[in-house]
Amino acid sequence: MDVAIKILSNKNLISITYKLVTLVMIVWLAWGLASLTWLVAADAEANSANLNNSFLAQQQNKHAPISYDLRSLRKLHLFGKPQEFTKSKQSKLANIKAPETSLKLKLMGLRRGSGGISSSAIVEGPDKKQNIYYIGDKLPSGGALVEEIFIQHMIISRQGKYETLTLFSVLNTKKVVESEKEQIITPSFTDLTNSAFITKKLNKYKKIALKEPSALISVVGVQPLLDGDDFIGYKLSPGIDSRFFQKAGLKRGDVLTSINGVKLDSPNKALSLMSSLALSSDLDLTVDRGGNILSFRYTFK
Repeated sequence: MDVAIKILSNKNLISITYKLVTLVMIVWLAWGLASLTWLVAADAEANSANLNNSFLAQQQNKHAPISYDLRSLRKLHLFGKPQEFTKSKQSKLANIKAPETSLKLKLMGLRRGSGGISSSAIVEGPDKKQNIYYIGDKLPSGGALVEEIFIQHMIISRQGKYETLTLFSVLNTKKVVESEKEQIITPSFTDLTNSAFITKKLNKYKKIALKEPSALISVVGVQPLLDGDDFIGYKLSPGIDSRFFQKAGLKRGDVLTSINGVKLDSPNKALSLMSSLALSSDLDLTVDRGGNILSFRYTFK
């Protein structure tokens, strides 16, 4: 015990021991820092090598032709999905020889669609009511559907079979039309088919109407007339050709209620009649003059 106390009290021995410990610590720290430095240097060298290889690859491919996978680009549909080209139903049904339908339907007018305007047809059902139908609509007889609309007829389908519904004015022969005209003659009926003046004017305005229907507004004033929510026809007034208006038997304030038997109970019906009027040889107008119903007949011949 005394020896130990003597050793610890020896200042020189303590100093030497302290220095020895310090030296060991310094050596250990130096060795650790050296190891860390070599690890970092190795990673940096590896990254540098990768960058150099990437740069060399870019330089080598700089002038190489660039190829694109067009098939993959198409699948992206950058500009929307393309519509597959198929023959339209119209082209398939245009030359079909479907028999005339036996349904109690009358095709009174047609309008071929263009742009955003859909094709439509005025059809009279068994109940004598006339309505506008579009492609895909169900007709009021036999469960028939409208398949396609053409200039003089329409194709309908019934029980899986196609049938034709032709314009009433085209379907009937001249004799049938004449017999029907005789039946509708009343004391208020005025026949102006023998007026050369009216016939000449009508042919002139018919050509204008087929090119630009709105041009007729200057010839005869036409104003839609409503009774509450019900459309009852067009109120007429003379335009720039007042002599024609007068010779045609019309007066200011007459309300045009039907054309060739088609009731004008909808603004769209007048437009739908344009195609049928182009094929008609006669023109029948019915007007309401202060409660009196008057009929006028003209001809384009």
